[in-house]
Amino acid sequence: MGIPTLVCSACVVLIPLALLAGAVVGLPALFPPLRSAARSNPGVRKALVILAGLAAYALGYAGWAFAYTNINYNLAVEVYIEADCRQERCLRHLRDIYDNRDAIGTELWQRMLVPPPLRGACYSADANLCALADETYWGAYAAHVSPGRTWGEYLSVLLSGLLPAAAAIVMVVRLTIPRKVEPLRTYEALTGAAVHSDVMSRAPRS
Repeated sequence: MGIPTLVCSACVVLIPLALLAGAVVGLPALFPPLRSAARSNPGVRKALVILAGLAAYALGYAGWAFAYTNINYNLAVEVYIEADCRQERCLRHLRDIYDNRDAIGTELWQRMLVPPPLRGACYSADANLCALADETYWGAYAAHVSPGRTWGEYLSVLLSGLLPAAAAIVMVVRLTIPRKVEPLRTYEALTGAAVHSDVMSRAPRS
């Protein structure tokens, strides 16, 4: 499966999940005291919208970075490294990669969370693990498909939080729409209106 097909297939699943996650982040606005405060106080409502948007953005940002990195990482291992690995030494090296698969995925995910100019060379305490990560993703995958450590990949991560953030904001805004409350009429006003109506009904018509 080629990378465009794989990414498109992932988007079909991840876009609805992103919208659903954003909507779930906005659900605390249903909490009665919070909802009542947001409806009666524009400042509280604005703060709630901003907080929900930021939380949903962070969730989408971290979630897409994890999904994007692991999709490409697994593609690198299963398609390119396995296809090119035929010698015994290479096969032993491949077993090292499989034994540390989850740890390598975590290392690559942590790197993807950071903008390229600020990205560290290694976030793990194990230098060998970082070397495996470099070879697996930035070596095998990038050599076959695209250059690694580019702004293009990070830009997709940077924009990924917009969908859940928008869903969370819409959810909070919809749930905290201020109610239009009719002014209460006093007893005197009601009885006075009734007396006035009775008088007018009995008045002789010319």
